[in-house]
Amino acid sequence: TTNGNAEIKYEEDYRNTIFKDDGNTGHKLAGLANRLPKIDFVAPFGTGALWLDGSDDALELADHADFAYGSGDFTLDAWVKFKSLNGTYNTIISQATNDGSYSVFGHDSTNWVLYGTGVIGLSYAKTPAFNTWYHLQGVRSGNNWYLFLNGTLVASGSSSSSWVDYTSVLGIGYCNFNGAISNRYWIDGFIENVRISKGIARNAATFNPPTSDYDQGTVQNMTLIALAQTAQAAPSAARVIFLEEDVDAITLNTDLKAWASRDGTNYDQITLVNEGNYDASKKILAGNIDPFVAASGTAMKYKLTTHNAKDLKVHAAGLTWK
Repeated sequence: TTNGNAEIKYEEDYRNTIFKDDGNTGHKLAGLANRLPKIDFVAPFGTGALWLDGSDDALELADHADFAYGSGDFTLDAWVKFKSLNGTYNTIISQATNDGSYSVFGHDSTNWVLYGTGVIGLSYAKTPAFNTWYHLQGVRSGNNWYLFLNGTLVASGSSSSSWVDYTSVLGIGYCNFNGAISNRYWIDGFIENVRISKGIARNAATFNPPTSDYDQGTVQNMTLIALAQTAQAAPSAARVIFLEEDVDAITLNTDLKAWASRDGTNYDQITLVNEGNYDASKKILAGNIDPFVAASGTAMKYKLTTHNAKDLKVHAAGLTWK
């Protein structure tokens, strides 16, 4: 969140069946009832898309102030491809409450829609062709509201009302409007590149839809810290191993640093060495600390830090000790 604006962007890592937030917001994606939907090798671009079966597959996020737009600007957009339509809502993004208030962004089997209880109802009557990708975007700019299909402005309206501050999970691929699993307005098809931009009105006129994954914006330095694992006795030495993929050119121990702790608080830096590739462009990085200098203890942790705003991917991490 920067200056009150939150941008949340979800993309897929098809190799590892990971649904990740590329907006650096810290929101956690989860499969409904701990069941992850699938990724298929179909997408308008990139490597894969979220594959939903129309009956009980979806992703969801815990309720958060980032989804309370109030009377401010925001943008919702995503790519979607339907295999079939249900008779109520085919939901891309939605929230709902037990009192019957809800929002929905998707298709209602007759119209493309952006709807918020007591706020706005934009619709465009067009039945989508099955197995065809569509880009849908909904925008609020001041009191003006816009709905775009494949970059073309198809509906607009005006409302000064505040968006309902929902207290439920935010669903991607379903709407938790009424309790029964069979009535949750599922999508049967594929969703790609969902983006929620709070405080940003992206378009007010016809535009060209994106032709690649969303720009991830400015790269920020990160710190990755493991949960503590308890050693049987205070170790004297440790070894870390990371599986890493460069996006930018990385200088080890300058742009990327590794650390180990035996009390969970105080860390010794470990010099990383490139031990070779385990896959194309993916490196095995490892290093040892022997002996430890930092405070003694049995709460074992590793830490990985990035510096100089360098972009990279960490695919796995491990720590051993003796």
